[in-house]
Amino acid sequence: MDLFEDRTTCSNFSKLVSIDKLISNDYDLTVDLYVKPQNMQEIIDIQGISIKIEKITTRLKELSTEVSSKIAKMDRNSKDAISVGWRPLSELLERSKGVDISKDEMIANPENSNVVKVISNNNASFYLREPVSSLVSVNYAPAIIVKAQGRIGFEYCEEPFVHNKDIWSYNASNNKTVNIKYVYYFLKKEEKFFQNLGDKSVIPRISIETTNKFLIPIPYPDDLEMSLKYQQNIVDILDLFTELSSQLSAEILERQKQYEFYQNLLLTFPVK
Repeated sequence: MDLFEDRTTCSNFSKLVSIDKLISNDYDLTVDLYVKPQNMQEIIDIQGISIKIEKITTRLKELSTEVSSKIAKMDRNSKDAISVGWRPLSELLERSKGVDISKDEMIANPENSNVVKVISNNNASFYLREPVSSLVSVNYAPAIIVKAQGRIGFEYCEEPFVHNKDIWSYNASNNKTVNIKYVYYFLKKEEKFFQNLGDKSVIPRISIETTNKFLIPIPYPDDLEMSLKYQQNIVDILDLFTELSSQLSAEILERQKQYEFYQNLLLTFPVK
């Protein structure tokens, strides 16, 4: 309103024009004839994108080499000769119950790092400020989180967290005979099995008994050192594939930006 009253010209917003200019345009008051609209298109740093892609490509080559090397060392041809013992999940890991957490206790956007993550079935990101109430049990050890209702699945978490009563978790704090991330990867592989079980209910859901009794394969059960080494090798390989997948996704995102830049550059022509 001030610009109108003061008859002020403001770049990309307003302009004071003469009567002669209006006459030359046949008294056409279309704003675009006098005020050049601001270019709202995102400015793409093509040089920065190229550098990112180069780094990603280099890392992808390194990961591919590491994966090939580790797989070769495992000698998968001897798979049939591996002795395996099957044990219920409840015998390998300790289960933690969820707790009631009121909405008043949770915050959505933490201002500092002194917080504990709250994990729930709906994947919403909430946190509790530390120190946490003594009524809430915080998990500090690496754990497997069981999303038991709705979209059934498993998550691996290494940061401190709490969870509500709708889900539960497993940790290996009192068991040094199993690699918890190895167990996680096996459960993740069998995720579809649990989802099919849950689909038999009106609201997809699995029980604590289902996960407690689920059998986990333990390679070389009579040789702890060899067993843990074999489990760790599997974890290392799958960790590499996880990062590989993440890097590929990052490259696709940067390539899309690169494509949009050259699309605009090559197909933008002077307007008559």
